[in-house]
Amino acid sequence: MKYFGISLVFIFCACASLTQVKTLIYENDFEEGIESSTILDRIKSSGSFNSQNLSFQYSKGSVENRYARVVPDPLNENNNVLDMNISSTGLEARQRVQASFSSVPNLKEIKQTVRVFFSPDMEHLGQYQNAFTWLVLAEWWNSAPKDWNTPNVYRVSLRAVKDEGNNEVLRFKVDAQSVTYSKQSPTVGTGAIFKTEWEKTNKKFVIPYGKWLTFEYHIKAGDSKNGLFYMAVTSDDGEKQVIFNIRGATQSLNYENQQSFNFWSPMKLYTSDVISDFMLKNKKSLQIYFDDLKVWKLNN
Repeated sequence: MKYFGISLVFIFCACASLTQVKTLIYENDFEEGIESSTILDRIKSSGSFNSQNLSFQYSKGSVENRYARVVPDPLNENNNVLDMNISSTGLEARQRVQASFSSVPNLKEIKQTVRVFFSPDMEHLGQYQNAFTWLVLAEWWNSAPKDWNTPNVYRVSLRAVKDEGNNEVLRFKVDAQSVTYSKQSPTVGTGAIFKTEWEKTNKKFVIPYGKWLTFEYHIKAGDSKNGLFYMAVTSDDGEKQVIFNIRGATQSLNYENQQSFNFWSPMKLYTSDVISDFMLKNKKSLQIYFDDLKVWKLNN
């Protein structure tokens, strides 16, 4: 995996209520343009206060077969958006493009909105014969990857999933997993043992292609009684549908206190080489566009 870090500027705009303070910590509409880079197009951030870091992680390959870059909106050439694309084959079992935050202190409850557009090419996934669950769209970790040798590692993942058979649709699934590592291979990416603690698939909502959707998330670190994962989707015509509203553990079951989310990917395209090979052989790309990302930190 190659890492390429860019500067991220956090904007602090607190809005107090009787019980919580909601602080806007990041906003980007991707209109500021791009800078040339040998690895990818550097994405500029808006704002001017309290710099933190946003990084992009990739599978093996080059910009010809996986990238994140700013491009014109597929429906409006006057609007810039973030384009994540995978079209590689045979390079690595993990096929990944993701944008991640890290090193944000004391982040225990997050709200986030982002506009998402599934490329029409993605509809071809419905022709894949087998079922799959390995197509991750966003992820929240209680322990950063550099700490994978420590106990109490836990993650919550949003996925696009498909049932077995041709002409099947894609739906949303969320799951929470505890992570342990074998003593023989305790390094990042090897020896990981994932145990699913809970999971939920929304059988009613079918993921559409070729149209913009606004994803709204609210996630709170906590045990089975206090943890929260909420997701709603609003189409451009204004119709809002709640996809998940789950009370469940969003942190390690072995941890007594409320854990922080110290590494999370609000925009992600992560799957297996089997899926990417299938798409490439059929001259299709795994491609998702993102726009208007906003993140808030909530404090009681």
